[in-house]
Amino acid sequence: MKRKNTQEFIVFGADAISFLQRILEDLSGKVISSERQPLDFDRIKKLKLRIRKTMNQPLIECKIKYRRDSVEATETQTEGSPLAEKPEYPVLKKRLKKLFQSIEGLLEEGRLPSNVEMDLFCKHAAEMTTYPGYGDERYPEFLDLIRALQQAYLKTNVEGFREVWVNISAMKKACHHK
Repeated sequence: MKRKNTQEFIVFGADAISFLQRILEDLSGKVISSERQPLDFDRIKKLKLRIRKTMNQPLIECKIKYRRDSVEATETQTEGSPLAEKPEYPVLKKRLKKLFQSIEGLLEEGRLPSNVEMDLFCKHAAEMTTYPGYGDERYPEFLDLIRALQQAYLKTNVEGFREVWVNISAMKKACHHK
């Protein structure tokens, strides 16, 4: 059963390459020269791409889920607004777990995370403090540690970063493994 706000299609070969270029153009805000696949990037809630090679040609299966309240949500939605989607707690926890593993692996190698990893970690960590019942009394201290981590990162200080990271890891264990 297909919902009105879902669209599915398959593109193959040269069309698959053109489709990926179209996605990049749409996301970068450039003018689109061809309109082969009707995509409304302002309304997209979720875009799943499955890319594989068939007969030595790329094959892309695309599934798009659109927001139901398209016009009102896209015009007024900003990252800090109440309309912005807040992931469910288990989803956010899983994202943070993956980032924790990645950053810990980099620290073992004596390297700092990338800007993207650091931005995502800080954003998700701050967002985690909006869920009640998971160590609420420690949220202010946790947010201070996140700020200290950002400062150590900006100074490209691996040892300072590692020191704050150890404190964050300890607090995570205390809050989530009661």
